[in-house]
Amino acid sequence: TPAGDLDIPSVKYLGENRKHITLLIYNQNLAFLEDNELEQLIKILQACHLSLQDVAIVNLAHTHPLEPRQIMLQTEATQAIIFIPQPDILGLESHVPLYEIIHVAEVECTFSEPLEKIIGNQDVKKKLWRALKSLFKLPTSW
Repeated sequence: TPAGDLDIPSVKYLGENRKHITLLIYNQNLAFLEDNELEQLIKILQACHLSLQDVAIVNLAHTHPLEPRQIMLQTEATQAIIFIPQPDILGLESHVPLYEIIHVAEVECTFSEPLEKIIGNQDVKKKLWRALKSLFKLPTSW
């Protein structure tokens, strides 16, 4: 992972980041995700014709002192799904709606509920799916 500046630590992530899609999560208790959350995430990625090789999963609970904008620069993100429903983590106003496509610098982003709240919740899954179809320019006929 390129750090650029020697004073800035390199971000650690899960995945190979081949398509420069950054997924931000927050879990203080684990390095990344619970098994059931990872399974849900893999299903979400597969529905978008993506895999873990395409993304960088970053756990913000373990990135101090890196700020989310520095993480996006290091992962060379072009798109991001932020599974933390708090836009202020990116220095945005707190009224940024979930499941809408917004631009932060050069990165297309959508904020979502955490993965644990998506599992088993069809309404939330539908909202996320609509956002992902727009973010990744997927056919709407599925």
